[in-house]
Amino acid sequence: MAYLEIKNFTKSFGQTAVLKGIDLTLEKGNVLSIIGSSGSGKTTLLRCMNFLESLDNGVMVLDNETLIDCSKIEKETEKSLRDKRLNFGLVFQSFNLFPQYNVLKNIMLAPLLLIKDKEKAFKKQLKEQAKKDKTLTRKEIANLVSQFKNDERQKIENSAKALLSAIGLEEKALSYPCELSGGQCQRVAIARALALEPKILCFDEPTSALDPISTSRIEDLAMELKE
Repeated sequence: MAYLEIKNFTKSFGQTAVLKGIDLTLEKGNVLSIIGSSGSGKTTLLRCMNFLESLDNGVMVLDNETLIDCSKIEKETEKSLRDKRLNFGLVFQSFNLFPQYNVLKNIMLAPLLLIKDKEKAFKKQLKEQAKKDKTLTRKEIANLVSQFKNDERQKIENSAKALLSAIGLEEKALSYPCELSGGQCQRVAIARALALEPKILCFDEPTSALDPISTSRIEDLAMELKE
């Protein structure tokens, strides 16, 4: 079985049918290019794969786990959708960096938001331990949770800096998107997509608005990521 398998993806906006029964498979470690004219549904397909649009019909299986099956009527919780989205990273055509944050914060933002869930789980674990052996006081639990949060934040910052180094922009960590070129913004967008270590990385026309030199750098970076 393929690592990623999509069957019969269909999506309409009103009377306009955009996806008309899309099937595809992708083996692990491979690169798949989807080519089509503007408006033919490439971005809509990626948005449906990333749970940013809801499908009308279809099935998606990733690494033997069914992520979407429209034949089963199930109400998805926001947490369930978020967990499924974490399997994918999407590099948007227009970068979509947050202009109010510097480069480092843009890359760190999504992992930082996930700390809350980890913090809750860690706190619950400590409370259960305290009930069993009576070894932890409330103050000690609070201190351990605070230390856990600080440690997690430091790990995220270290990882973000390593990603910046990998894309050759470590000197731009404190710069803002408005201070970067188009090619640099695209490389930051790729680093941001990689920050959550997705299983599948999706590029939505990543070189469409870039000059030839920046295009070559992005293409080289994509192939490095494949390796």
